Amino acid sequence: MPTGKFAISGLRVFGLGSGHKPGRWRELLVLRTQKDRRSAWIRWNPVDDAYAYNVYMGTEPDKLYNCIMIYGANEYWLKTMDIEKTYYFSIEAINENGVTSSDRIIKIRLNSKKGSCKVRQILIFLLLICIRDVSTQDR
Repeated sequence: MPTGKFAISGLRVFGLGSGHKPGRWRELLVLRTQKDRRSAWIRWNPVDDAYAYNVYMGTEPDKLYNCIMIYGANEYWLKTMDIEKTYYFSIEAINENGVTSSDRIIKIRLNSKKGSCKVRQILIFLLLICIRDVSTQDR
């Protein structure tokens, strides 16, 4: 056994802060296109006081086994989807005080016969892009 002086390196302490957990996400938008049905653009409304998000994805609503952790953003370009499958998504918001539960699950399926997204989703997508461009110009 060593004797004398010693040092501790890399000590990490885990716990929860004294504040509130972040709120729940409100709206999730997943856009798949006919051109590349393996890819999807995922965007959701940002949650106050959240510094990261866990985006869960799977092919069954009770089997969301894939998780992507996203820091400092409320959108993600996903390029791992199967062309013909239906996917389910859910999100958890994270901050120093904990993680919100991901009890809401969204079903996303590309209409394989027509191969196009819903018109409402496309309009929301364009609106979100315009809002993002305007907000970055104001900074």
